[in-house]
Amino acid sequence: MRQPYYLPGQGPGPLQTILAAVAGALVLLGSFFFGFFILVTVLGLVMLAAIAFRLRLWWLKRRMERELNAWCETRADEPPSSVIEGEVVRKASHHNAHEQNRW
Repeated sequence: MRQPYYLPGQGPGPLQTILAAVAGALVLLGSFFFGFFILVTVLGLVMLAAIAFRLRLWWLKRRMERELNAWCETRADEPPSSVIEGEVVRKASHHNAHEQNRW
């Protein structure tokens, strides 16, 4: 076992206490700044990724709007279609009622 640097029965001197407090404060401050640096770096990378994603969405939207406008212009030259919309109402028959009860 190693002998302490101070004599047994005496605590560390005031100089050792002050140096230990200063060293502890420096380590704590260094840890704080290192953590802050890491946090800022990660937030910066997340912000860059969000900006890149938003630019990509804007670019795709712009391209889709261009294609839609081009498609609408080509469709405007065509004559209107003769499709009539409507509803089909089926009357229940004995055969249909039997199949509905099965499910």
